[in-house]
Order: sequence, then C-alpha cells, then structure tokens
Amino acid sequence: MIGYLQAIERNEVKDFFLGKGDYFEVIESGERFYGGLNYDYCIEKIGEQNLYDRLSNDYIDILKDNNVTSQEFYDLLRYVIKYYGSYNQHANLSEWIYPEELTELFNTNYKRLKGEADVSKIDELLLDLKRYYNVDLLNYDRINVIGSKTVLPRVPKSTEGVYVVPDGIVRIPAYAFFGCEKITSVIMPDTVESVGKYTFAGCVSLKNIKLSENLKFIGIDAFSEGLDIGYREIPACSLERIYIPKKVKWTLDSYTFDGCISLKKIEVDAENPYYSSLDDILYTKDMKEMIFCPRIGKKTVRIPSTVNILPHNAVEHCKDLETIYIPESVNEIDICFLEGCSNVKEVHFGIKENIQKIVPKYMIDDVARGCLFYVPKGTKQIYQSHCSLKEQNIIEEDDWK
Repeated sequence: MIGYLQAIERNEVKDFFLGKGDYFEVIESGERFYGGLNYDYCIEKIGEQNLYDRLSNDYIDILKDNNVTSQEFYDLLRYVIKYYGSYNQHANLSEWIYPEELTELFNTNYKRLKGEADVSKIDELLLDLKRYYNVDLLNYDRINVIGSKTVLPRVPKSTEGVYVVPDGIVRIPAYAFFGCEKITSVIMPDTVESVGKYTFAGCVSLKNIKLSENLKFIGIDAFSEGLDIGYREIPACSLERIYIPKKVKWTLDSYTFDGCISLKKIEVDAENPYYSSLDDILYTKDMKEMIFCPRIGKKTVRIPSTVNILPHNAVEHCKDLETIYIPESVNEIDICFLEGCSNVKEVHFGIKENIQKIVPKYMIDDVARGCLFYVPKGTKQIYQSHCSLKEQNIIEEDDWK
C-alpha cells in the first residue's frame, strides 16, 4: 500500500486519507485497511513536529468545507486512533497537539453528520479514544497535554531509587518512565488524574507504586512489557502489589499487568464502580468477567459462580497454579486461557451444557501431562470425545460451589 510520504510527494494526501485511487485497500473480511501511515518511519524521515504540523494542516484542509461523508470522517478518525495505538520509540516524545481550528472542524463536521447519517461507527471510535487513550477529541484538553506545570516530562533513564512525582502534576504521559531500570518506587500526589500507555514498561526494579487517589485513567499496557528499537523485548516492572483507587475506570484488562511476574496481590477500592478484587484477583465490578490473576503465589484458583467470561491472558503463565475451578456460569473461555500454566494438575469443570461450544478443544494442551479433569456427572463422555482426553484422566464428581 502506498504510504503517506509518497502521497505528499504526489500531492494526493486527500486521496490517501479518504481511501481513493491507489490508497484504497480491502482486507479479506471486506473491511478497509488503514495502513500506509507508519508514524515512527515518518518521524524519522521528516521530524516529529514537522509530521504533526503536516497532519494537522492536512486534516484542516479536508474538513474545512464541512462536506465529508460519514465514511470519510470515520476514515480520518481511524488514522487518529492508529496514531495513539502505535508503539514506537520516536512518537510521543512530544505529542500531536490538535490546533483549536482542527478541534472546531471535528465538531462542526460531526454535528452536521449526526443530523444527516448514522454515526454509530464514528461514536464507537470516539468512545475508544476516550476509553483507551483518554482523548476526548471533540472537547480536546490542551492544558493538560502541553501545560508545563501539569504534565510530567519524560523521566531520565538514569534516575535511581524513589521518584516522587511533583505536586500539581495532572497527567503522566505515555512512556514517561519507560526504561528507567533503577527506579524502585514511585509516589504520586493526589493531583494526578491520568497515566498513559507503557508508562512503566522496562522499570525492572520498580516494586512499589502509590497511585493517586484521584486517578481516573490508566493507559493500555501501562505496567506491561514493551518493545525497544530493533524489537528488543523490554520487560515489565517488578510490582509486587497494586492498589486500584476508586475513580479508575475503563482501561484495565488482562494485558495491563502482563509480564509483571512478581505481582502477588491486586486490591481495588470498595467504592470503585468498575472493578473489584477477590482473593487478590482482578474482576469486573459485576463479577461477570475475570480480568487478571497474579502470576505467582496462587496454587488454587476458585472462580466465583457469577463469572461468565474467561479472557485470553487472565491466568496465562501462572507458574504456581495447580488447581482451578471453572464454574457452570462460564459461557466463554478463550482458547489460550491456560497457556503457560504447565503445573496445573487438576481442572474442575462445572459446565454441563453446550460443552463443545464453550470449552476450547485444545485448551488442555497447556496444562501438565497427566492432569486430571473433573467434570459434572453424566458429562464424562462428552468431555472425553470433545477434548480427546484419556478415560483415566477424566473423573465425574458431584456439584460444587
């Protein structure tokens, strides 16, 4: 697919963003493919601020006549969200700050489209920008993006020991502590409301973090691993426990603490309306989805009978796990749910119906050889044939809670 810089050379930027001519590509599913804009590559070639200035001017030029279609507006937003979702070492050293004129044009075009067409797909993208990247595109907050007194500058990698975030900081941006291998503890004032993506990736000595009581947003993979230049793996931080304040919402998922192999305990403020914890495991507030189980210290996990969803990575690589109870209430299990749990010796299934649909056939390949599978009475044959298990490895048992 022809890239953004080539489109600039051809003077065909509008065609690029709106998927016309050589800039249109459809993937197998029939969806548009939003490639061709590698932010890291563009920054390397023309410079970071030059890229952001160019992008802003291009968007303004496209939107200024207030005549884009809903599909075209959607296409533009897809490139915006692609920017925030990109992982690289050059982007976000400074950020793409939208000029006031561009924010006004986003609003003007959106309001018109809302009166003319179905904007549900556009609303989904706008919500994703808020949910995953803390960006309200139609009410863009410049003060807490560029304000020198409210935004924490990137912390030097040579920093050692305890780091105290200055009082008055509202936002800790993406990559702020990236690769600070000698920091052992971070203390935030209660003025902090936002922590960006990959903020603590590579902080291999970081064992303790005191989060702000007014923290509302934690970016994707904030405590997770990252990639460095040349795709060298960067390990996660060494957190041993984490306390989630009451105002945090939306973004915590099974990847938030991925790679935090020292994490033993997750606690959530009882007043948090989005998340809860039980036995040091993170769940949604309604206890219908298991989000993340600490990777060490858990020999037995008994999933509550309210849980419906067991996502990918929720218990992945729990090396100490030996016994797990999966209740009848579960109706969705990711195929990689037990990946890396090679010491599991007992799996207790409470699922009695729709077994072939709910239980991934190959999920059992990730547990110890000789693992015993306990199933409800009357279901042994179904489990055995569906999962290709040996008869001696399946045991029927009475109902349990």
